[in-house]
Amino acid sequence: MSEFFGHVIDGEEVPSVDGATFDVWNPWEQEVWATAAAGSVEDASRAVASSRRAFDEGPWPRMKRAERAAAIHRLADVMEAHA
Repeated sequence: MSEFFGHVIDGEEVPSVDGATFDVWNPWEQEVWATAAAGSVEDASRAVASSRRAFDEGPWPRMKRAERAAAIHRLADVMEAHA
C-alpha cells in the first residue's frame, strides 16, 4: 500500500473535496510510491480562506518586525536541518 499525502488546510491533512487523487512516481524505480490529493478550485478556495483567517486572527500581523524575522530564521534553520 502506498502512502497518502493530502492537502494541509486549517492545520489538518485532508483529502480533496471531490476525492480526486494522483499517483506519485519514484523516477529511479519507476514505481508508484504514494498517492496525493489532487486540488480543485474548491480546495484552493478552502486553503486561501484558511490562510486569510489564520493571518487575520493569528499573531503575525501584530508581531514586531524583529519577531517576524526571528520566526522566519527559525523556520529556515529547521528546513536546513531537514534538507
